Amino acid sequence: MRPNSMELVSEWFNQCFTQHRTCKGRESTLPTRVVYVGNDIREPYLYQTSGEEAPYSALSHCWGSAPTTHLTSSKANLKDRMESIPISTLSQTFSDAVVLTRRLGIEYIWIDSLCIIQDDTEDWARESARMCEVYRNAALTISADGASDGSKGLFQTIHVPLHQEISMTFKSSTGSGVIYARESDLGQYADRVHTIPDKNDDPLRQRGWALQEWLLPSRIVHFTIGELLWECKESQSCECQVNSQLSKDIKGPVSPHRRKSRFYRERESDGGGLYLHWTRVVHEFTRRKLTIQTDRLPALSGLAAFNTSNAAEDYVAGLWKSELPETLLWQVRGDDSERHEDYYAPSWSWASVNGDIGMHSTLGNRLPMKCKILEISTVLATDNPFGPLKSGFIKIQGPVAILSQNMMRMGEPYDSGETQYDGKLTLDVKGPALEVTPGDEILFLILEKVVTISGIALKKVKDDGQYMRVGFVQIDCDDKDWDSWMQKIKTQIVTIV
Repeated sequence: MRPNSMELVSEWFNQCFTQHRTCKGRESTLPTRVVYVGNDIREPYLYQTSGEEAPYSALSHCWGSAPTTHLTSSKANLKDRMESIPISTLSQTFSDAVVLTRRLGIEYIWIDSLCIIQDDTEDWARESARMCEVYRNAALTISADGASDGSKGLFQTIHVPLHQEISMTFKSSTGSGVIYARESDLGQYADRVHTIPDKNDDPLRQRGWALQEWLLPSRIVHFTIGELLWECKESQSCECQVNSQLSKDIKGPVSPHRRKSRFYRERESDGGGLYLHWTRVVHEFTRRKLTIQTDRLPALSGLAAFNTSNAAEDYVAGLWKSELPETLLWQVRGDDSERHEDYYAPSWSWASVNGDIGMHSTLGNRLPMKCKILEISTVLATDNPFGPLKSGFIKIQGPVAILSQNMMRMGEPYDSGETQYDGKLTLDVKGPALEVTPGDEILFLILEKVVTISGIALKKVKDDGQYMRVGFVQIDCDDKDWDSWMQKIKTQIVTIV
C-alpha cells in the first residue's frame, strides 16, 4: 500500500462534504440488508434493517470466476451471517473495503453477494430492482476497478507501478520529509487529472453490472491499476496530481463517449433534473461482459429506475414506451450474436439478443413517422419491473414492403419494382443457428426516413398474423423519391412477438 492511501481517501471524502454545495448530508435510509463493519472487539455481521437512516458505503467489484474468492449469503447460512462474519473469512477486497469503511467512521457497508440472498429468486429480483437507491444513496461507493476477483484487494492494485517512480528526501528550515514522484502519461495535459475513461483496461470497467455502479453514485473512490482516483458531483482528483478539478472543466486525451457526463442530459420538462441518454447506455452496456447472460436486464435495473419518475410504467423490455417506435431501430454490431435459449424478451427488444447492440441514431432531417403503436402488452417473469419477461407483443400500424431475395443476401440492391436502391439487411442472429433462410418471406416494416430509409425485418411465426423481428434494414433513397415510393407501399397492422 502506498504511504497514506487511507488518509488520502479520508481527505477526499471529507473535503467533498465540506467544500461542495451539492454533497451535503451523509445519512440516508439503509438498504434492506447491510453489513455492520464491526470494530476491535466485534466481528462484522449481516444486519436486517427496519427503515432507519444512517450513512453507509457500497462496494463495486468483480466477482471473478473462482467461487472461493468471495462469500455469499444463502438461505442456509443467512442466520449464521446475521450472527457473525469473521473478518478472517472475507476475501481481500471485502476485508479492505470493511477496514476502509471503518476508517471513514461509517458503520455499514453494502456488498451485493452478502446483502442479497443469492439462492432466493424472489429476494434477488426484488433487491436487484433497488440498485438505484443503493448506489445513489451511499455516502461513498468503493470501486475495486483494478481487481479481477476478490483475492486482489483494493490496495494491491494501486501499488502496481505503471511508470517509473522515485522518492526524494528533502530538508528545510521547518523540517524534513519525502517527496514521491512518477512520470506522467498525460503529455501536454500534465496539469490535468486522470479520469476513469483513462482506465478502461481495468477489469471492472469491462463488466456489465459495473456500468450502473459507476453512473449512479454521487461519490466514488476508484482503486484502479496504478493509482487512486476520486469522482463526485463537482470535482475529480487523482493520486498523481496535487490539485483536483471541477468535473465540468475536465479535459484531456479522453474519448468523449467514455466521459460520465455524456450519459446524462438535462430534462427540459417534468420538473427538470437529469435523465439518461438511453441509446448511449445500451451502446456501452452491451459491449461489456456478463458472466450470466440472463442478467442482461437486471444489470440495468438501477439505471432504468433512475431515468424517470414513472419508470416502471414507461419501461418495457429494455426500451421506453414514450420513445417508441424510433427505438425499435437497433442493430447488432460485430459478427457474434445469438437469441436467448429460453424466452427472455420479445424479439423487438434488443435484450432478446446476446450481442453488442447499436441503437440507431435519429440525427438529421427526419421526415414525419408513418408508423403508429396501437398496443403494447408484456408479462413480467419476476417482481422486478425492469427484469426479464414471460411474454410480450407490440402491435404496429405502418408501411410494409417485402424484401427481395437479393436483399436477404445482404448488401445487395433493394428492388422496389421499378428502381433499385442500395441497402443492407443486418441480421439479429449471426451465430450458427441462423433464423432466416433463402426461402423465407421477409417483411420490411418501414419506421423512419432520415438520410436513409430504416426499418426492421420481420418473419412470420404463426398463421394468425404474428411476426418476429429478425433484422435491421437500411436503404438509400433520394428525398424526391420518398413520397412516390411510399404511395406504392401498403399500410398494414402487424403484431410482433
